[in-house]
Formats: sequence, C-alpha cells, structure tokens
Amino acid sequence: MPQIEEAVEAGLHVVSTCEELAYPELKNALLAHRLDRKAKERGVGILGTGVNPGLVMDRLALAAAAACVRVEKVKVTRVVDAAKRRGPLRAKVGAGLTREEFVKGVAEKRLGHVGLSESAAIIAIGLGLPIEEITETIEPVIATHQTEDILPGRVLGLHQIALVQSGDEVRVVLDLTMAVGVSEPADTIDIDGDPPVRLKVSGGFHGDRATVGCVVNAIPFVVDASPGLHKVVTLPLFGLFPEAGS
Repeated sequence: MPQIEEAVEAGLHVVSTCEELAYPELKNALLAHRLDRKAKERGVGILGTGVNPGLVMDRLALAAAAACVRVEKVKVTRVVDAAKRRGPLRAKVGAGLTREEFVKGVAEKRLGHVGLSESAAIIAIGLGLPIEEITETIEPVIATHQTEDILPGRVLGLHQIALVQSGDEVRVVLDLTMAVGVSEPADTIDIDGDPPVRLKVSGGFHGDRATVGCVVNAIPFVVDASPGLHKVVTLPLFGLFPEAGS
C-alpha cells in the first residue's frame, strides 16, 4: 500500500503483481476505496494483474464464457510443476517440509497461493453472479516416493481450492495444484453451459514469463483508461496494444 500510494502521489500509473490488488475490495474494502480516490485525484490508473490472478483462472475463463448463451458453472484447474519454477515458488508451496510444518505454515499465512479467492470473485462478478460465500481449502501434496530431492512422506507442494457459493449451488470452482514433479502440468477451463466449453492449455502458461507479458501488455490500457482503481474485467486487456487514439 505505501509503495502504491507513493507512486500515485508522484502522478504515476501503477500496474502491480500484488495478488490482493486484483480484487482489493474482497478483503480490503477501505484500502481499495482510498486507492481509488487518490488515483482519481491524481488522474492515474491502478491495476493488479499477472498470470494468476489476472489471466489463467479468471480473465481467460470469462473470455471463454463469452461463447455461451447460458453459464451454469465454471471450473478452472491449474496444475503447475514447481520443480520448473523459481526457488521462491517452491518455498511458497512448502516443498520439502514435513506435513506438520506445512500445516503450521498455512496457519501462519506463510504458505499458500494468494489471490485464488480474488480470481473466484472476478469470475463471479464477470458472470453477474451474487457472491454469497467464498471458501478456500489448502492441503499438502505428499511424496509417495523420492521426487527430485524430496524424500517420501515429505511435502511436494499444495492443493488449494476456492469455491463460490450462489444460492444452493457452487457456481465457481478454482482448483490449483502446485507441486514438485507433477506428471501433466496444464491449465484447463470447463464451463457447464449452453454450449459447454472445455479449453485446455497443455503444459500450462509459464508462470514467470507469462506474468511479465501480462503486466507489460497491460500498461498502455491502464494509461488510456479513466483514472481510478481498475480490475482486469474493467479494462479491454485482450490485445497486445490498444488502437491508436482509443
């Protein structure tokens, strides 16, 4: 928050990979209102985005849902091989820890993917669904045999799920696995609707490089947008660059 406010006070637009900034009203409504007001006063735009949240488990799912005349349920499944990612991600998913250490790290909010509930809220809002409840669960993925340098019984990573309840039904399911040595990394979007949609990206989006692309490509859209705090569903972030003069 202090870094964003400093940039805004200097008259700079802000594009940030801070996960909670993807939908800040969800958990920090007062701070979101403050940022929106300051951005409008200074005539700049603010956006939180990246590959996830910002694309794979929210914006891309909504783009696919545009092919439907009716949507009953959206499920996005993301499976990431943490062995092929930077060290900080392995640490974030608890790779190498005991089950007890993992449970303690989750309780202390040191472990887990931040932004899953924000992505779920973005999908719900994009589909016009009232959000009655968003729940999250995080469980360890345990090694059954030695994988890389991780011994059997130790944690390979995490399995995290976010659900959006609307009425008596679960309407949005976000299912995220990030673990060392997963066999088939992929990003999959399943939409129950008319017509049904299934979209699969084999191998999945590269978390590090795709984040760079999402952030850099968002810049001209934020600059051209009206001042204030934005979300990926309030900006036309579907091309590489906006049309001249738009």
